[in-house]
Amino acid sequence: FEEGISITNSAHHIWIDHLAVFDGAKGNINIKRKSNYVTISWTKFYYDQVTSEQFSNLVGDVDSYIDADGNVTDDSGYLEVTFHHCWWGQNVQQRMPRVRYGKVHTFNNYYASSGNKYCIRAGKGSSVVVENNYFDQVSHPHELYYKVVNEAEIFAEGNIYDGIQGKIDDTASGFIPPYVYDLDEAVNIPSIVTQCSGPQSLM
Repeated sequence: FEEGISITNSAHHIWIDHLAVFDGAKGNINIKRKSNYVTISWTKFYYDQVTSEQFSNLVGDVDSYIDADGNVTDDSGYLEVTFHHCWWGQNVQQRMPRVRYGKVHTFNNYYASSGNKYCIRAGKGSSVVVENNYFDQVSHPHELYYKVVNEAEIFAEGNIYDGIQGKIDDTASGFIPPYVYDLDEAVNIPSIVTQCSGPQSLM
């Protein structure tokens, strides 16, 4: 299949929780086309099949597009998304997530996709807040897309970078998440997330 889950066409107020989403050729979960207010929590992303496109999560798929009325538009003012207590695991190459225009909050996630190309990438018009995550033996934990370095921002604090290489871009500016949340200590994230993310038995 192309996309595991596609959240699109102005979908809003969506919560995805405790799933395992894998082997999406064009993405495991993608959020796009003026969708808004999406939370993805306690979910594991991975690839069993090794292909040329092991790209997990897009937030905003293109810089501009033609809407249903034939007008050129983009996703400015939309794509407010939160990822927390998620686990990017085996064979994920990139897009954890890759962001255009959105305001994306990533906290208490476990990045353990060794051999990857990059984890988080902030693209055109985006703002990404990266808090108390654990980056484990990965490349380029968070980076600004090189073509739009003056059109995106990343604010990062409280993260652990264990055996990483590459970019950890931080513009020291970002949005303030509009909700109350509690942060787990980053040092505890590998055990918390590997034990509790994905589908869980009710017994």
